[in-house]
Amino acid sequence: MDGNATNNYLIAPSSGWNMPLLKDTFNAKDVDSIFRIPMSLGRLEDDIMWHYEETSTFTVKSGYWIGRCLVESSSSSNPRLLKSWWNSFWKTKILLKVKIYVWKACNDWIPTKVNIARKGVQTNGLCEACKASNETTLHSLWECRKLKHIREEWLYGIVPLRGNYSTFFDLVWDVSCLVNKEHMELFYVMVWKI
Repeated sequence: MDGNATNNYLIAPSSGWNMPLLKDTFNAKDVDSIFRIPMSLGRLEDDIMWHYEETSTFTVKSGYWIGRCLVESSSSSNPRLLKSWWNSFWKTKILLKVKIYVWKACNDWIPTKVNIARKGVQTNGLCEACKASNETTLHSLWECRKLKHIREEWLYGIVPLRGNYSTFFDLVWDVSCLVNKEHMELFYVMVWKI
């Protein structure tokens, strides 16, 4: 395939994916992921979108905020930034019970096996779902391999992630720097539903 090819080469004249070309070009896992991308019913022109703004238009303010978040994401302990982040969290338009659950998870107050063991209760600490890792808040809400299909189904293409996290709050902080408000609210609800 030509290095300058666009997705138009992968679309069949019937407005569906050109499966033979997809299978020739990509591995089976990628073909499956591409096939799950819904096709537009109309033939609209592509447009440049900035998904960090509700208006989809880039602003210097949003670019500055994203840049600042990315630089300081490794230091989510900055008190001023942390207070600002929590203030915006409590203003999100999601149910209070979802906010409280996410707040507890961010503070590592969810009764996982690791947290229960810290209280002196005898437990093997292993996740009941995968039996491969210790059941921490981060593992039980994000890292467990049994959750992979849920993450992919709910958040496909929405949450671009950058790596490993040491706490659930580190993950939430990173996601909040990378997605818009609506996608962040979807992320919170997904965490609560798990």
